[in-house]
Amino acid sequence: MSKSVKTAITLILNESTLSSLTNHKDVDAINATYWAQVTANGDVLTKADRNVYFTISKHAVKYPGVAYLSANSIAKMVECSRATVMRAFKKLRTLNMIEILNAKRKSDNRQTANILRMLPVATENVVAENNPIQSQENEVTRPSHTDVPVSKGNAEKPVANQAKTNVESKVITQDATQDVTQGNAQNATPLNSFSLSPSEAPKDLKTFEGANARECGALDAFNVPVDLQRALVQLPITDAKKFELLNSNDSRSIATYANHALSAEFPTLMRNFDVLKYASLVESAAVRTAFVAKRKSIRNLVAYFLRTFVELLRTALVEMAIDLTLDAVEEAIETQECYISVAEETAQVWAPKCAQLVVNGVMERIEATDNDVA
Repeated sequence: MSKSVKTAITLILNESTLSSLTNHKDVDAINATYWAQVTANGDVLTKADRNVYFTISKHAVKYPGVAYLSANSIAKMVECSRATVMRAFKKLRTLNMIEILNAKRKSDNRQTANILRMLPVATENVVAENNPIQSQENEVTRPSHTDVPVSKGNAEKPVANQAKTNVESKVITQDATQDVTQGNAQNATPLNSFSLSPSEAPKDLKTFEGANARECGALDAFNVPVDLQRALVQLPITDAKKFELLNSNDSRSIATYANHALSAEFPTLMRNFDVLKYASLVESAAVRTAFVAKRKSIRNLVAYFLRTFVELLRTALVEMAIDLTLDAVEEAIETQECYISVAEETAQVWAPKCAQLVVNGVMERIEATDNDVA
């Protein structure tokens, strides 16, 4: 049986750390994020999820967007169990609504309260305008005040009570099987206006230790995350094409391609998709592409890489949907509800096109748990 590897805690809980993690300008920015996230994800948030998220927003004012609260503290504030808070944490993190960072005390280096950071809505990841059904489902409107969770016996107004948000839709028209590296004058990328002087792709596909087997300095100039740069090291393509893949504003980027390929299968999970969180899958797809390229001719390396990445991401999203559905099923079992119906309904929310696969996965885990208990 494989053992999970614990990640070392490097963050010290102090004012310096909290200030460095601040990702909002002021309270108005927090308001905007709160309403945008609640509106965008309201169809999958339970009352407990909303209460937990509301509590985080109330405590993310001193360091805009950043709060430091333990699960036990939040449980007391919203009058629920710690297990309920942990389930809410899991869902909010999966939906890219919050980021949870472990921290430790400087005095004794022991773990302390979590650092919770509110994440803005990724406005570039939306569905095509030419799909009226999807456009209506993703249209953002301001919720009524009755939707705002308020702690019992507390008339305090929520922090997020004045924000406005609008998510613009962008058209994604490329075929998933099309050569994603080719364009025309109407589809020019920001790269065309830059002088990146991309190096030539390695000619010897038996080894990938040439000029491209390093971080691309040109990409640093455009704030491309280092983790994603390193993930593409093994992919034998030019720096210019790497920039296209990693540029979130490019119509041929990894994020855009993944959204186009999987938004219908996993509409909720892909709603606020952040490719940086899947850097390990990007790296795996790059390594697999390089491995195959050494053994046979691939007509289009970039297209092959993207298809490989999407398959890996699809598998990961199915597992994620199973985890989230299982949480709802376990809660239903605790309250003596019909957990099979809950499993079917929840699976439809997270993965409508492969709901039965998700339900089967949940039932297998429940059965395995029952066997372990027996």
